[in-house]
Amino acid sequence: MGYELHIVRQKDWEDYEEESSITLDEWLAYVETDSELIPNSSLDPSKRMYGDDSPGFVIWKEYPGNTYETSWLDFFEGSISTKHPDDITIAKMIQIAKALNARVQGDEGEFYDEEYIQKALNKKKCWEFWK
Repeated sequence: MGYELHIVRQKDWEDYEEESSITLDEWLAYVETDSELIPNSSLDPSKRMYGDDSPGFVIWKEYPGNTYETSWLDFFEGSISTKHPDDITIAKMIQIAKALNARVQGDEGEFYDEEYIQKALNKKKCWEFWK
């Protein structure tokens, strides 16, 4: 288990039956337009994350965060999710959500938007308070 964020159209990410869900076809069509994303299933099997080859599991190959980590997104029942996202990944999810006419929602029902990212960018690092 881990804390997840979801790209959704539903009022609540857990409402899998709400008709406004994102479809797998929409997700894959978006992935084709975003050169930073690549379906995990298109990678050599030895390079796949978690060995997952489901069609909606996508790697953010241009992830600018920690070079030892990779960011991923997974389609499941009308939403696109990831676990433990950093602010860079949240910003990417917001960009994707805008393109899909959706929004980013956390496990506890909170929403993330461009205002959240601006606040995150304006936060001072703990060592900067001593300057």
